[in-house]
Amino acid sequence: MNILKRIFPLSFGAAEVKDLVFKIIIYALMALGAGLVLLLAGKVVGWIPVLGSMVGGALKLVGWSVEIYLHGGILLLILDYTKVLR
Repeated sequence: MNILKRIFPLSFGAAEVKDLVFKIIIYALMALGAGLVLLLAGKVVGWIPVLGSMVGGALKLVGWSVEIYLHGGILLLILDYTKVLR
């Protein structure tokens, strides 16, 4: 459990519904920010033919990793709030 608390620091400690909603909004803003950064990086590097395709694949992997992290964080947040995780 300590490892999860280190990896997902926002996912624990929501005592009330407003804390839960606030932390879900934080995760949504993190997803939006990461998506915009990856989109901008793809646009900047995308105009180079060979490099664009290699970096595009790497950016997709990074995007998937970020999505998995954020969805896992939201899932842990909900499970902690409903007292399933203790």
